[in-house]
Amino acid sequence: MMEESDEMKYAEMFSKWYSWGSPVGIGIFFISLAISALLICTAVKKLLEIGVKGSEIELQIKKE
Repeated sequence: MMEESDEMKYAEMFSKWYSWGSPVGIGIFFISLAISALLICTAVKKLLEIGVKGSEIELQIKKE
């Protein structure tokens, strides 16, 4: 079995590389942030396109 000091040392080393404060964790955070921003931006653009097309259809219906 491992001694408690060894266990703490390895737990600390693990948290340095795989937590949010590590390079790996920060990289995952920024990638997920960029993907989220891209999805939100795409959704807003599509909703605006649908709104413009809907208003054009309404104008055509009113003219007829």
